[in-house]
Amino acid sequence: MNDIHKWHLNNGWEGCGYHFFVSKDGNVYEGRPVNVIGAHCKEQNMNSRSIGICIEGCYEDYAKQTEKEVPKAQLDTLVELTKYLMQTYNIASTNVKRHCDFASYKKCPGNYFTWDGFKSRLVVVEQPKEKTWQEQGLETLVAKGIISEPTHWKSKWEEPATVKDMIGILAKIVR
Repeated sequence: MNDIHKWHLNNGWEGCGYHFFVSKDGNVYEGRPVNVIGAHCKEQNMNSRSIGICIEGCYEDYAKQTEKEVPKAQLDTLVELTKYLMQTYNIASTNVKRHCDFASYKKCPGNYFTWDGFKSRLVVVEQPKEKTWQEQGLETLVAKGIISEPTHWKSKWEEPATVKDMIGILAKIVR
């Protein structure tokens, strides 16, 4: 994890661009907090719209670094982490994607990573609940370009608003 952090700093980023890193032995390391924009998939603006998970290893034909099998401990941990994130952030399994789904020049996680097998292990997660009116409101504000960083606002979701705040907001609406 320290190597990734240094590598990303050398790229001019603010440290590790991933939110999570899963090692071959099944350990999970936290990179950036989930409410901080990542640096893991710039295509289609996914850095600000997704949670980035990196897995250790090269599961693609690449020089002498090719590994043809994902260790069981790593895969099991990745499944559990993904299920946890799906439940915590109300993410449907259909929205769990690979880097290569957004960047055609990438192969992550690689052709030796059994994507279909991985995805089939996620279906036991309950399907997302219907969005609350607050979540729908946030999506509307993002779609209209009023809010550009929904993860920032989601991190403040449970903070109370004062009467003073609400009067200020209502005054702006009725103008």
